[in-house]
Amino acid sequence: MKNTKKVKILFFEKGVLAINLLTGNDEEFYYCPICGNPFPRTALDNKELTLEHIPPEAQGGKGIALTCSKCNNTAGYSVDSAVFNRKELKKGIESLIIRNQEYKGRVRLNFGEENLKKVNADLSVKDSKVKFYVIGKSNPPNISENIKEFINKANQGNKSCFQSIKVTPKQRFNLWYSKVGDLRTAFLVCFAFFGYKYVYDKRLEPVRNQIINYNEKLIEGFWSQSDGNSESNTNLYIIDKPFSALLVNIGEISILLPWLESPENFYEFLIQEKYLTNSQIQLTGGRLPWPRTLELNLDFYKRENH
Repeated sequence: MKNTKKVKILFFEKGVLAINLLTGNDEEFYYCPICGNPFPRTALDNKELTLEHIPPEAQGGKGIALTCSKCNNTAGYSVDSAVFNRKELKKGIESLIIRNQEYKGRVRLNFGEENLKKVNADLSVKDSKVKFYVIGKSNPPNISENIKEFINKANQGNKSCFQSIKVTPKQRFNLWYSKVGDLRTAFLVCFAFFGYKYVYDKRLEPVRNQIINYNEKLIEGFWSQSDGNSESNTNLYIIDKPFSALLVNIGEISILLPWLESPENFYEFLIQEKYLTNSQIQLTGGRLPWPRTLELNLDFYKRENH
């Protein structure tokens, strides 16, 4: 707890210095990178400013910035939870297919027979073994007897019917919210690395508006998914061809953000130039180090080079 308080104070003071260098003011306010509202030092004690973890703290993330409690809590209840549920669903599906990891979750089974099309059960995958535990209160009273009868018939006849049992994970998530959650993560990663000079640029206004108004589709073309399976793959790139942009890799997800040299209406530009419909587009650029703390490199660049 003490270390967290020290980190928050350090981030607050660094953010104040950065914003004052950018604006030419001499005030002690930390500005939330998402909503843009200013907060005094007392906001640290009354919890109006919170430590932002990337990825979320529940997933082992590291604190790399401060955001206001409203922006942080809204994300936790909506877009961050959608990202988490999407990952859990993906993990459940993969555990059934390749069985190389442990998983526990609620599923619905369909045995193909009229009285066994909606069987609620808990799924367990461990040591490459798949087990189902029928949930008594969530199923008809005679469900266990019906399943036993199905198994007996299968054992006496064609056992291949076991392979036709359909399994549907009951984990649900809002796909759009999860995409905005990835956008939010990429945005905060870039804030931690580049600073206010980047996130308060007019090209980033649509991105900030999209994060705040997560239930509306204000921009498109920022999200894509690769075929890779590396959850730990995190990369940050400056793209120079065929257009100027930033690319943030978060596991198998890639987020495209405008750079300071991008067209002002970046996502409209992508649509007009038909980049979003070109699956063969080749991006080239340079890789940057992934931020491990609040760096704000652009805000301090001139200061450090004088």
